[in-house]
Amino acid sequence: MIGLKYLCFSREIRSNLIAKELGVSPGNFADWLSTRRSIPDKYLNLLSKKFEVSPEYLISEIELQEVTTKDVSDIYLATQTLMQEISIRNGSFDGYSSKYDLSDLESLLCARYLNNEINYNDMLILIRQYNLNIPIFLDDDKQREFLDKNDMGSCTYSHYQKDEPDTYSILTDEFKFENIFADLSDEEIIEQKKLFIEEGQIVIAQQYGEDDVHTVVYREEILIGKYYFRYMFDGYNNQKFDWHIFTETIKKLFEFENLDQKQCKRMCKAYKKAVIAHLEDIKKQNDDRRKEQERKRYQQEQEKREEQERQYRQYQKSYSSSSFGSSAHSSYTDDQKKVLKKAFRFAIQKMHPDIGGSEADMKVLVGLKEEWGI
Repeated sequence: MIGLKYLCFSREIRSNLIAKELGVSPGNFADWLSTRRSIPDKYLNLLSKKFEVSPEYLISEIELQEVTTKDVSDIYLATQTLMQEISIRNGSFDGYSSKYDLSDLESLLCARYLNNEINYNDMLILIRQYNLNIPIFLDDDKQREFLDKNDMGSCTYSHYQKDEPDTYSILTDEFKFENIFADLSDEEIIEQKKLFIEEGQIVIAQQYGEDDVHTVVYREEILIGKYYFRYMFDGYNNQKFDWHIFTETIKKLFEFENLDQKQCKRMCKAYKKAVIAHLEDIKKQNDDRRKEQERKRYQQEQEKREEQERQYRQYQKSYSSSSFGSSAHSSYTDDQKKVLKKAFRFAIQKMHPDIGGSEADMKVLVGLKEEWGI
């Protein structure tokens, strides 16, 4: 099969429509496809522009791998099973499909294709058979370049590695068992051990990744589940942990690993108790820190007020012998004194040396205050 015939087949383009577009008879075009006649250079160049491939590709023989419906059905079902496993081990399946709005399954199929687990011909049949929302390109290289450029294979599958056919394991470089207590101070190790729940071969603990805290589950020191800690919170700022989500998540993992559900219940209960105590410690530390900050702020404000009062007494002492003198008896009435007090307060707010006034102005104000008997 030459490249031109393969492109018509893979893009599901009727040959008579292309013949009409080129202005040639359907018979002539059919002869080109069957190689009974060579394609004239004029039309070869037009077809090259239309399909965005080289003229050489159009007349080259294309070897297609035979793929049965059963084969792609098996690939499709295996991908569904893998997606379910990833969701169980990761708490969710996070597919990122750029502007093309792929489903999680479509995103995972693209990831497996880019990982060379699905070949190009299988991918084309999968897209057609299951009516997938994945654009089709002319050859393997262009298909890979497009999917990779548009992040159409970006998903939590990147946390997995292929060990053997249909056997996968979570990548553990970031969350190895021996890293739980690595690079921690003695004090931090003590706190970390409070969140380390172990029973038999199973461990539930917390571990810091590159971006945030994760709840991790190990079986014989092999990572079998990891969960972004924050997604289990109902409002992270309130530190309100949704224990139903957590328990159901770990329960599914224990079921998948054929582990004892009674053990799951005990370990979830112990982990819940440890996390609640840990969050209460954090809350207490935050409260203590806030109270200390408030105490310091109050102390600073108190010291500022005391300093202002000291300066005021000093002014009074300095200016008591001013030319205004002091008057034990004032001739002003009570109503007049009320007005004078308001005037004095207004003036001192504008003319105090601490806020840009002068000592001379202050001297006048203090003298007037004493003279008015207010």
